[in-house]
Amino acid sequence: MFLELPKYGMRVLKFPAFLLVVTLVGCFSTLGQFGIIEHFIDNFIMVKINFKDLLIQYDIEGEKVVVDSRKHVGNTIYRSNDVALADFGRVIYYSEGEVEIPANLTTGALNLLWASDLIYPIKLAIKDLIIEQMNEENNSSTTNK
Repeated sequence: MFLELPKYGMRVLKFPAFLLVVTLVGCFSTLGQFGIIEHFIDNFIMVKINFKDLLIQYDIEGEKVVVDSRKHVGNTIYRSNDVALADFGRVIYYSEGEVEIPANLTTGALNLLWASDLIYPIKLAIKDLIIEQMNEENNSSTTNK
């Protein structure tokens, strides 16, 4: 019934992963300061995103297009004041396929992206991919029980 978070001295009710992300996705920076979102993401999924072929909703009417977001996302993360994140930004910039976001960089990378001047459709596509992967992980762990 409860998920133990000894690192933070707390217990929380277990939620299905997709509900947790929907609840937390809009407040990465606040929860990131406490390390809570990092704990949930690190324990539920390993995020993989193909920044070269990112499917975004291009306009209000819903037209979807594939964009190469490596340059924009890579540079955004590269401009951080953290050496590890800057190196990870370089990995994204030069990537050719899916990039696995290292567990220790997940929160920092998401905080940077969400607070950046990237266009909203790119932010939304990344958020949707994370939610999709959490749903898949949640469904597979439920099926295995």
